[in-house]
Formats: sequence, structure tokens, C-alpha cells
Amino acid sequence: MCRADAGMAADTVVSIWVLESNCGSACDPAPPSCEVSRAGTVLTLTLVRRFCPATQFPNTLCLQGCKITGATCFLPALAAGEYTLRSQGHSDVDLSVGTGSTTSCPDP
Repeated sequence: MCRADAGMAADTVVSIWVLESNCGSACDPAPPSCEVSRAGTVLTLTLVRRFCPATQFPNTLCLQGCKITGATCFLPALAAGEYTLRSQGHSDVDLSVGTGSTTSCPDP
């Protein structure tokens, strides 16, 4: 996950880039999208990908092309404070909100 060193701005929507932890097929119809859920101060970022069924492409070209991408996750406006970002395949990341003016963290 990309995280701005200066911290994130409070009370504004924040965007964060998350890299996939597994492969999709080069024939998948679209890149992954991101879903964000919140439980207290823990924000869980889930990348959702529509996989292409192997039966739709009987040749092996689609199965051989591992394609790792990512998606931009939009966090809701958060009050100033300390939060934890959680995403499958990644270590938890601490997020400080209200100590900086950054509102996005682009693809590194």
C-alpha cells in the first residue's frame, strides 16, 4: 500500500493505491476495483476482480499471462486520529489523519 509520509488531511476523502497480492489473467475483462469497510479505527481494503472463466477461452494464452495490477481505494472522510489500514497479502499500515495535508497517495 502506498502511504504518504506527511499524513493525511482530516475530514476529506482520501485515495490510496493498493497493489494486488495475486495474479489475474491477461484476459480478465477489467482491472480490480476496491471496496472499503470500516470497523472502528480499522479500515479494510479489499480488491475485487472479475475473473475470466477458463472455459470462455479454451486456449492457454489467458492462463499463462499473469497480470498483477492494483486499484485506487477511496477512504471516507475521517476525523483526525490514528487508523489501521488492512488489506489481504499486505502487512497492516498505520495511517495518521489530520497531521498533514495530503489527500492522495498515487501509484508508486
